[in-house]
Amino acid sequence: MINGALRLQTKPATNCHAEWSTGYVVTKNFHQTYGFFEARMRITAKPGINNAFWLTGHNLEIDIVEARYPNIIHWTVHD
Repeated sequence: MINGALRLQTKPATNCHAEWSTGYVVTKNFHQTYGFFEARMRITAKPGINNAFWLTGHNLEIDIVEARYPNIIHWTVHD
């Protein structure tokens, strides 16, 4: 956390067979009816990496953004 903001980074992986390592957040017993979520993202300038911001819940997934270098961007609601 930096000034109340969570920061996730993609970095070269070490001590494993993957090329890259990154992070994600999973919550338990979190429910939100109103409000908003906000993210500032920089797209990793490496081919093959899926830069994504998703919200998932019971029988619902909202892909806020999925972006791949250099210029592919998707957003979807799965029901």
